[in-house]
Amino acid sequence: MSIRVLKYDYIAKTALSLFLELPIHKVTIRDIAVRADIGEATVYRYFGQKTALVTAAAEKLLDRIETEYYSHVQEQKGAAFIRAFYEMYATILDTHPEWFRFVDEFDAFLIHEHESSSLGYANSIGRYHNDFVRAYEDALDSGSIRKLDDPHLFYYATTHALLELCKKLSLSPNIVPQDTRFRGTDEIRELIRITLDTLNI
Repeated sequence: MSIRVLKYDYIAKTALSLFLELPIHKVTIRDIAVRADIGEATVYRYFGQKTALVTAAAEKLLDRIETEYYSHVQEQKGAAFIRAFYEMYATILDTHPEWFRFVDEFDAFLIHEHESSSLGYANSIGRYHNDFVRAYEDALDSGSIRKLDDPHLFYYATTHALLELCKKLSLSPNIVPQDTRFRGTDEIRELIRITLDTLNI
C-alpha cells in the first residue's frame, strides 16, 4: 500500500473519529488536521473539500461494520444469514448508537450539499442487498423460508424501516412519553421479529 493511500486512510479514519463524537456541521477541517497532527493544507490536498472527507469517513464506517459485524453474518447461509443480518441492526444500536447518528447526519449533509454518495459507498450498501438475495434463494431452495412476491422490495422496505428507526432512536430516544416505555433495542427487536415471522424464519 502506497504512502499516499495510507495517509488518505489515516485522515479519513481520524475524521470519522471526530464525526462520531460531534455533529458533522460542528467539525471543521482544522479540527481534523489538529486531531491528525497534520497541516490543514494536507487535508485539502488529499480531499479538496469537506464533502469528500465526510463521504470518505462514511466509507470507513462501512469498513468497520464489515470487519466487526458483517463478517460474522457472512459466515451464515440461507435463513441463518437472513436472521443474523437483521439482528445485526439491534446489536449495533446496542453497542454503537453513534454510528446510526452519524449515518443520519451523513444523509442530511449530502442533501444539504446537493451531493450524491460516492460509488464506493453505494457499492458497499448494494453488497448487502446482493448477499441477502443469494441467501433468500438458498433458503427458498431448501424450503426454509416463505416465497415472497418480490424479495428485492421486501429487502429495501424492511432495511429502510430498520435503518430509519435505528437513526431516530440514536438521535432522540425520549421525544414523547411513550418512548420511555421500552428500550430502543426492544422496538428494533420487535420489528425484526415481525420481519422474520413474515418470512417464516
